[in-house]
Amino acid sequence: RSVAGTENETTYTLRTDVSWGQVQGGSGNNGLGIVFGYQDANNYWLARWSDFGPAYGGMMSTYRDLQLIQVSGGQPTVLGSIDNVTLPEQFELAVQSQNDQVSILVDGVSRLSVSAAVPALQTFGLYTADNDQGVRYDNVRLETGSPILSASFTEGGSPVVLASGIEVF
Repeated sequence: RSVAGTENETTYTLRTDVSWGQVQGGSGNNGLGIVFGYQDANNYWLARWSDFGPAYGGMMSTYRDLQLIQVSGGQPTVLGSIDNVTLPEQFELAVQSQNDQVSILVDGVSRLSVSAAVPALQTFGLYTADNDQGVRYDNVRLETGSPILSASFTEGGSPVVLASGIEVF
């Protein structure tokens, strides 16, 4: 979603509380994250955590990767990755962009940082992939010095209409 007046912002933090289901023997969830700097389907940034098991070895991720990906011209480039990251069933996921650095934070702690020309915020959103046990996003916040947007989401749920009239899907 874009927020009027923030599209060209390059210093920002996107935060969301995440909870995900798990079954005995492991998770049936395979990907969650935050999309930002979205211009179109071929140009965007993605901060994601992938809980791929061995059956998914042919995909870009291997197993429980925390990744920062830039998609440009439809071609994904992994700018940074940490393998075998175990995350709790409830945590805060954040992307911070400032001073030529993009970072992924988990519960307020920087877990992955990459030096890069930081993307303008543009449009942002939430990412899920093949989440059989369900993923819940709550308390989505955009901060550019002070919180200017806050909303709650459930995968597959109805749009959330903010008091300002902005619809968030």
